[in-house]
Amino acid sequence: MTRALVLADEDDAAGFLGERAADHGVELVVARRDPAGYPPPLDGFGLVISMGSVWSVNAAGSVPWIAREIDLVRNAAASGIPVLGVCFGSQILAAAHGAAVRTASRPEFGWIRAGTMDEDLIPDGPWFAWHHDVVDLPEGAQLLARNTCGIQAYRAGRCLGIQFHPEVDVTIIERWIRHLGHDLAAAGMDADDVVAASRDQVESARHNAHRLFDHFMHLAHAGEV
Repeated sequence: MTRALVLADEDDAAGFLGERAADHGVELVVARRDPAGYPPPLDGFGLVISMGSVWSVNAAGSVPWIAREIDLVRNAAASGIPVLGVCFGSQILAAAHGAAVRTASRPEFGWIRAGTMDEDLIPDGPWFAWHHDVVDLPEGAQLLARNTCGIQAYRAGRCLGIQFHPEVDVTIIERWIRHLGHDLAAAGMDADDVVAASRDQVESARHNAHRLFDHFMHLAHAGEV
């Protein structure tokens, strides 16, 4: 059985990706982002999944665990361990490959289209977004999706970065709104409308998340990510 190290703010962060990981026989081991003893060593893990966060990668200078997570992802990639970076995790992955992470010209919340360039690898949507930062394309990486906000997906060696959130179900979205609803209000969005749209989109989102994880696993096993 493949063991995947999941780097996350919450224990249940993997959502739909966790569902599909179980179908593939992948055991998820969650490491909560915490200043004490984080992150754990890579020993025994065949995959790394870096999930979203309330933090910005650009806080690495003042938040030591962020720099340590960048180092872990860099070491995983250099060791040939496939990495899936989701939103903040995509930004960690970009930083690990020497690319800049910047404040977006506009934040992106709610259901989006990714502007995919490879529908087989990255379905165009619907995907859920919640981010203030965007990445530059790492040197040598392949751009897979980009919309008017910025880069939404890229491949760097055996690693895949995605700026949106394939993992989210309605429960996760409602939890984010309870804690971060001020983001929606500042963007002029109604939380009830976002939840209603999420209920409409959830089955399509689950299907797309499963497709994305299936292809990631296929490429990881083939050594082509």
